[in-house]
Amino acid sequence: MISMATPKQGDLLSKLEGHEIGIAELDAQHGQLFDFLAELKALRGKRYSFSAATNLLGRLAEFAKLHFAIEESMMRLLGYPDIEAHVEAHRQLSKQILSFRSHLINEDLAAQLQGFIEKWLIEHIDNVDRKLVNHFLQAHVLQS
Repeated sequence: MISMATPKQGDLLSKLEGHEIGIAELDAQHGQLFDFLAELKALRGKRYSFSAATNLLGRLAEFAKLHFAIEESMMRLLGYPDIEAHVEAHRQLSKQILSFRSHLINEDLAAQLQGFIEKWLIEHIDNVDRKLVNHFLQAHVLQS
């Protein structure tokens, strides 16, 4: 599989360690999602502008949409049996990101957003994405 993303060495990248699922492309994309968290953390340390924060959330929403589309396509192609629940988890995160974006007013909300996305991402990788690994491996998808 051709990798579309290579995670940068951000200060949150180490958070991905131990949360890899063993599918190279998805692990790389998860690394990029952690990079968005590093950007959000950097924004929080300054007096950020509304436009910078909404821009970051817009980029995060677009990347998450791409990541989810790739992951969901793989699940459909490989006949993953629990696809509906997995897709619903993706929908819920997308709704939450849009909600945060529409209510972004102050730095406290940025902290809440960072905490929410970080917790969601780790829980999703560890508890939801890991479930599809065995199914993908049985379909001969290469590991990282």
